[in-house]
Amino acid sequence: MKKITFNISEISNLEKEKIISDLAASGIAFQERHNMSVLVQKIANKQPEHLLSYFYKRLDHYRAIAKKIKRSFL
Repeated sequence: MKKITFNISEISNLEKEKIISDLAASGIAFQERHNMSVLVQKIANKQPEHLLSYFYKRLDHYRAIAKKIKRSFL
């Protein structure tokens, strides 16, 4: 079983990169939800090549959540 740790220095580099990609995706969804300008392609280009599909999956996930939130406040 994999031990969960909250100490960032104990996390593997791949997990750190995933966290950074996830944070970038959530930031894009936040900016889109609040009608702020965001260049998705520019941010996507900064992601590691091996995590691009993960980045776009997470972006879709956060966009779906943003749509649900937006509808609940209408």
